Amino acid sequence: KFITFLLVFIAAVFSGTVYAEKIGKVTFEQLGDNKLSQEALEYNLQSKSGNNFDPNILNNDIKRLRSTGFFRDVVSETVKNADGKIDIIIKVYPQSKIKQIIFKGNKKFDTLDLTKQISLVADVPLDDGKLRTSTESLRKYYQSKGYYDAKVTPQIKEAGEGYVDVIFDIKENLRLKINDVNFIGNTAYSNWD
Repeated sequence: KFITFLLVFIAAVFSGTVYAEKIGKVTFEQLGDNKLSQEALEYNLQSKSGNNFDPNILNNDIKRLRSTGFFRDVVSETVKNADGKIDIIIKVYPQSKIKQIIFKGNKKFDTLDLTKQISLVADVPLDDGKLRTSTESLRKYYQSKGYYDAKVTPQIKEAGEGYVDVIFDIKENLRLKINDVNFIGNTAYSNWD
């Protein structure tokens, strides 16, 4: 009898009928000025109403929402109802949108040249990953032009109503040039060779 019970129990666990809590409602609370559509938010979720609740899937949903770059923060809360279903509340804090991109301190290269080096654009949510890669691209651009000591520092300035200005503060410093090459200790070939 025990073996039969054990086999039935194992079969029930693998079929998902034992202790499988269902998801009731999934709701979003968008806290901030720049709100996304419900469809855009739900697109990133695997946790859906009527599915079995799995905390690992919910954690992956939260990570997926964060990785979009549209949010400063994403947190979830679960509430167990009297009927045994789990309601999921996901609170999203949208990123501010970029109002304008400003280059400050650039003298050797104009704004158009520098704009071609970055992946940020105005009127979209600020993406921290794109801000980092854009800053690095500007540094590499200056280095490729011989400005190895150039410093590029990104700054974010509130512009009101859910917008920010992205400012790249650039200190170009002097362009480095090779004046002379000296060889020390050469015996087989002369300095000229």
